[in-house]
Amino acid sequence: MKIAYEGRWMNRGPISGRVLTRGYLQGFYENLSSGDTIDVLTNNNGTDHNFDSRVSFYNMPSSNPLLVAGALVPYYAWKRNCDYALFQFVAPFTRLRKVRTATIVYDVIVEEHPEYFSQKEKFLLKVLKHNCKNVDIVFAISEYTRQQLIRFKYADEKNVYVSYCGFPIGRGLGKPTSSNVLPKLSISNPYCLYVGRLNPRKNLDRLVKAFLERRSHYPHDLIIVGESDPNFEDFRGQLTPDEAKRVIFLGRVSSEDLTELYLGASLFVYVPFLEGFGLPILESLNYGVPCLTSNTSSLPEVGGEACHYVDPRSQSEIGQAIELLLTDQETLGRLRRNIPAQIKKFDWTSTAKMMLGILAERT
Repeated sequence: MKIAYEGRWMNRGPISGRVLTRGYLQGFYENLSSGDTIDVLTNNNGTDHNFDSRVSFYNMPSSNPLLVAGALVPYYAWKRNCDYALFQFVAPFTRLRKVRTATIVYDVIVEEHPEYFSQKEKFLLKVLKHNCKNVDIVFAISEYTRQQLIRFKYADEKNVYVSYCGFPIGRGLGKPTSSNVLPKLSISNPYCLYVGRLNPRKNLDRLVKAFLERRSHYPHDLIIVGESDPNFEDFRGQLTPDEAKRVIFLGRVSSEDLTELYLGASLFVYVPFLEGFGLPILESLNYGVPCLTSNTSSLPEVGGEACHYVDPRSQSEIGQAIELLLTDQETLGRLRRNIPAQIKKFDWTSTAKMMLGILAERT
């Protein structure tokens, strides 16, 4: 089987897009049979990698999603006699002749909450919905997203499959903590950690208020890692000097520093209103860090019994849960003991094996 793999986010674009694009590709590579090949279409074919000759990289002249889906990938797949063209969060404008197609959809949150999206994003997602009928197979990154795709008529139920994410490649349990990173970042107290984009859907203002409301009950600071989206209403100026000492915004950090921040955290806190999957939850669990998260959308699916759940719209419930998890070692220990069984459910290799099997059946 020969696959044209659309990888416009391989080297640029949103962090989650890069993680998923590389993760699926790594999983595919580990499951390739003799004679199978993958042609990766990126915007930079000089990508560093450890693949053999079964994986090739080709440069696309544009990363515009409409051009990628409508012309570049379809033309390449046809010209190279590929069996499949596999897209990421886009779909071709017409059903392709001689080439079967599949797409991986991250979420369709826009259907219920358009207020979280820009006009450009809403337009592109509207195009995706229209074009999904042109693909043979739709992969959803969670059961929640699969159900949403069916509910909002993106595709027929028989054509939609779950393709769980795995843990970002090259990081995981058991790495020693550096003694230099935390002092370098001016972190001296124990801390809770948040990692993710800073935007309204992440519910960060309510999380910070809930944390500060009970700060006298624990010595921990709140460390916030991530970049701000244009629609993020920055509330840092509203914090008092005393509050600002307990909430530390680091912005974007290196992968190495992020690893050490996870390993040093007492608790991971992530209470968005809803997600299509929830990569930060899986990331925290893979570092052995217990997690407080929302009881909505895909998050209980990802966290299982290794997370403590709250209503993301209840500031008091979030605050009470933070205090409980920072002061009750029995509860925290129970969550920690449940982590190994939960993270075994999410593995790029197993997911890719399932996906390749479905593609082969439908060739």
